[in-house]
Amino acid sequence: MYNEPITFRPRNGLSAEAYWEVRHWCDKNGFAFSDVFNAVIVPLAYYLNNFCQIDEARSIATVALNVGDLKIAHVWGGKCYPLMKDKTDSRKVAFTLDELQERIDYWKKRNAEDREPYDLILAEK
Repeated sequence: MYNEPITFRPRNGLSAEAYWEVRHWCDKNGFAFSDVFNAVIVPLAYYLNNFCQIDEARSIATVALNVGDLKIAHVWGGKCYPLMKDKTDSRKVAFTLDELQERIDYWKKRNAEDREPYDLILAEK
């Protein structure tokens, strides 16, 4: 149902270098980039929702991870832009906040009722 394709675009600098390092690791070891990203996005969502401070004046979010602080900036083409707070410009918004919440609710319900085998691997401790 809510299974739309997503395009990841690495920025310049360290994120581009890290992206290609991950791709190299994946190819070398038989994984796909989406395998890595699927594993990383679960704890990332948790930390974004629970351990994040947003500095709107600087357009930076700081996420407190157990390995250190993760800085997130709204950048494009090497330039830092203000945060996209204007949700009325449809050219900037792929989904409304309500549509995003619908997707979250859908997946929470589906995951509670029918876990994927991959989710069981991620849930192992």
